[in-house]
This record gives sequence, structure tokens and C-alpha cells, in this order.
Amino acid sequence: MKTNLILAAIAVVLGLLTFWELRKDRQTFTAYDTIPRLFEGFTAENVRAIQIRQPKKKPEGDKKDEKPKDGEPAKPAEFDVLVMVKDDQTWKLADGELRGVPLVTSRIEVDILDHLKRIRIDRKALAKAEADDAFLRERNLTDDTGTLIQCIDANNNPVAELILGKDASGGKWGEEVLKGYYVRKFDSKNPAGNKDVILYETDYWVLNTDPDPWLDKKIHQFEEGKVKSFAFRNPKGKAAFTKDKVTDAAWKAVDAPAGTGAVRQGEVQNLLSRFRYVAAQKFRGPLPAKPVLGERGLEPGDFEVSATLEDGTVYSLWIGKKIPETQEMYARANTSNFLFSVNEWDRTPYEKDPVEFFDPAPASQPATQPTETAPATQPNK
Repeated sequence: MKTNLILAAIAVVLGLLTFWELRKDRQTFTAYDTIPRLFEGFTAENVRAIQIRQPKKKPEGDKKDEKPKDGEPAKPAEFDVLVMVKDDQTWKLADGELRGVPLVTSRIEVDILDHLKRIRIDRKALAKAEADDAFLRERNLTDDTGTLIQCIDANNNPVAELILGKDASGGKWGEEVLKGYYVRKFDSKNPAGNKDVILYETDYWVLNTDPDPWLDKKIHQFEEGKVKSFAFRNPKGKAAFTKDKVTDAAWKAVDAPAGTGAVRQGEVQNLLSRFRYVAAQKFRGPLPAKPVLGERGLEPGDFEVSATLEDGTVYSLWIGKKIPETQEMYARANTSNFLFSVNEWDRTPYEKDPVEFFDPAPASQPATQPTETAPATQPNK
């Protein structure tokens, strides 16, 4: 009985401690949630365009902060600019030769929009009110030294403008090191208006105006179980396969090399599995004219692979010549309006001799005669 009373008392004490801890956490969260946001009312759904502007990096060897000679006007600052626009639910590159290439939506949300929603302004976060130009310049918070982020709505009005400055930690680590980035709210209509500097506590926030890291490199992706026909061609020959129904287990040959027997199901399925997802190594610009495509081995294509789904959708890939001084090959696809490249090893699975996808013909069975069926290359529906 005495033991039970002791255990009951301990349970009550632990329950009270848990209750007070949960209440404390709830109060802390509630108190934090009452801290005003830097951009009150900001929602990602209202953003239809984003511009990131950064000062151009000087080539190595250039003199830094070179002052103009007496009587000479100061050289205007030069910038690199990245502009992204949202079309329905898809973010795309807005300018340059890759205009229209889809972007990685999740990266835009995590690297830009989520940060803008999280920044709060209170006495603790305020690093310096009404900072002078020297303080701002030292922390890369002037409009010609910092990273300017502008979010625009459907009416071309700015809904959030921010200058992202230096890392407050200075690249150092440790419990005593100040973590976060200096930021300043910006107003394009009054650039000198707001000079309050905020310390935004976050582990990492570095943006880039180079389009490449933002590009969605996926060329196509489909479900293997929905494929009704599959074909490929390379310098060694060609082969094509089909199913009466996509639920059938076995592939049937509709185009086979001479002297071959039964289809090696595993070989076909392995190649199809490789083809179900294709990504670009790098986008190389808009598709050029046919003569240029021919020079690059893409008209019609040194290698051609095609899959047709049950609903008639076609996915086709052409791989051409090697790009000089790289380990990449020119490529194009019917799902993209851009020339791109794939790694040399991405071509390897399609280099197999079509004969390897078939057993030898039995001695008692007449050898297969080659057919004229070519891989399907009609436009994607």
C-alpha cells in the first residue's frame, strides 16, 4: 500500500511538471506568433513574378572599390538579374535564351517565399534603427551592394521587397557566434526611405542569379505500367515491342533483327525502366534549325528511343554527337522546346545491339525476318 501511494505521488508530480512545461511552450509560441511580420499579409499565392538582382562579380585580378579620379563621374553599378514568372501553377524563366524553361517550384518556395514569410520585426531582431550609409554598406545592405529580392503580384505591384546582406556570423561557428543574416526592407518607390537593419535568424540564405540551379531538369517521367509500345534505334540496328494490353506480362516483338527468337523480357523491361525518367544535364538553348540539328547528330538522331502510353501519349528522345571538351552528348525530346545535353553514360544503355534483346532462333524454327516498322515519333499528345 505504501509503495502504491509513493508511485501515485510521483505520477502526480510528473503530471504537474508536464502540464506546466506544455503551458510554458504554448505561451512561448503564442508570444512569438504575436511578433509582427516584416511583410504583414504576405502570401505566396499572390506572387506572380520574382526578381533577384545582385552586383556583378568582378573578375579575378580586378581592383576592388576602385575610386574614380578627380572630376570623373562614378561608374554606375552593374548587376546580374534573374526574373521568374508564374504561369498558372508553373514557375518559368522569364528572360534570356532559356526563357520559358520550367523552374523547380519547391526551391522557389523554400529559398525565397518561405523566408519572406518568416521574417519578423521586434526589438530583439532590430540590429540598428535608421542605420547610416556606412553601416549599410559594411553589411551589403545598400541597393548597389546587397541582393535585392522583389516579389510582384498579378497587377505588377510589389508585395515584398527586401535587401539581403551579409552573413552575421562572418563564416564562424560556435555557440557564441551570432547566427543569421542582415536584411533591410526596401521600397523601390523610395529607396532611401527605410534604413532599419534587421537580424534575421536563419542558418543559411544565399541566392544566385545563375539560372541553372533553378531550372527543372526533368525532361519526362511516366509510369512503366501504362506503356503499350516501346522502340529504340541506334547505329547497330533497331527493335520495337508492344503489348495487346498494358496489363500483359510479356512483350511481343513487332520489329526484330534477323535470326532472332523469343524476346528477352528482362532486357526490354530494364531499358524501359531506364527510359521512364529522363533529365537534362544542361539546357543548351532553343532548338536550332534542322541543318544545325543535323550537324549535332540530331536530325534524325544517332540514337532514338520512344515509348507510347495506352492513352496515345508519346515520349521520344534523340541523342546525338558528343559536345567538344565535355563528357556530354547533344539531345532533344518531343516534350521540350529546348536543346539540352545528357551525360555520356546516360547514352550507354541505348548502345546495346538489338540482337541482345532476343534469344537466338531455335534450329527448328525459321529465323525472324527484319521488318520495316520504325520507332513511333509522332508529337506528344
